[in-house]
Amino acid sequence: MSSPQQDAKLLDLERRAKVQTGPLVPLFPSKPSKRQLPQLPPRSSAAPFGPQRPGWRLDSFIVPAAFPRSAQGSTQHPTPAPEKPAAAGSRVKVDANGVYEQMLTAQVAAHQGQVSIEDKQELDDQEQLYLAVNRYRPKKRREGGQQGLTLVFAHANGFHKEIWEPTMADLLDQLEHPSQPQALPVDEIWALDAVNQGDSGVLNESVLGNAFNWADHGRDILNFVISYLDNPSSPDSTSTELPPLQADSSLLALDTESRAEGGASPSSRLWRDRIIVGIGHSLGGGGMAYASSASPSLFSSIIFCDPVLPWP
Repeated sequence: MSSPQQDAKLLDLERRAKVQTGPLVPLFPSKPSKRQLPQLPPRSSAAPFGPQRPGWRLDSFIVPAAFPRSAQGSTQHPTPAPEKPAAAGSRVKVDANGVYEQMLTAQVAAHQGQVSIEDKQELDDQEQLYLAVNRYRPKKRREGGQQGLTLVFAHANGFHKEIWEPTMADLLDQLEHPSQPQALPVDEIWALDAVNQGDSGVLNESVLGNAFNWADHGRDILNFVISYLDNPSSPDSTSTELPPLQADSSLLALDTESRAEGGASPSSRLWRDRIIVGIGHSLGGGGMAYASSASPSLFSSIIFCDPVLPWP
């Protein structure tokens, strides 16, 4: 049970916690990493939608997250896993208020100002983080006809990318229903795990710091779209690690330079011959807001599901 003094201290920390405003930190090339990424467990089936959509398949990849991170304390040097994890069913007493205070203190300190891209020591100290991403597409690629959509999903806080799969299957049913003859077909779907959640959390567990900047989630989405989302007709990658693609430096500068707004109609806003629709829930909605406001020319449209948005 907390004391009145501790409650007052926590309230003061909550009031001082700020979200980032203003231009996003530019994107740099990913940083070479010496650490061995852990092996992710395989899916039980390559058919992500089961009998509802048997013609679709799933492929999983790993891509670097945005570098550098915007807030100090976002990463730490690798820490070894505990030699003897707690036994299943065992109870460990945790000071919840103390842990919460530590988290808030780290967040408040991290958001006093953005990391400077001129701070060589900070950039040298930061670890490269990674994203786990899923690609969903028909086993047989569609030929000819209308240009299809590429959907990019971002999940809510505490969830993971696979949480979207029932929604994806229902959405495909609706878009391809005979009553919707004008609907554009869906060529591909991508879903991303936030750096500290889902499979990404497993990949980054040993180097995650105590600070998390929501703006970096938007930068992670942009880094994926700009540097790793290839033309849909390009050859398939033979590796689970997608190769980086060439991109214009003005795009990597994000909104620190003047932005290209793109075409007037959604279908005219193409990126590498894709019509990209960003879909984000809560934290993912906030990430999509950061991404689309910094680089509006990349997205044909954005769908927000109960988004958590900062002040503009």
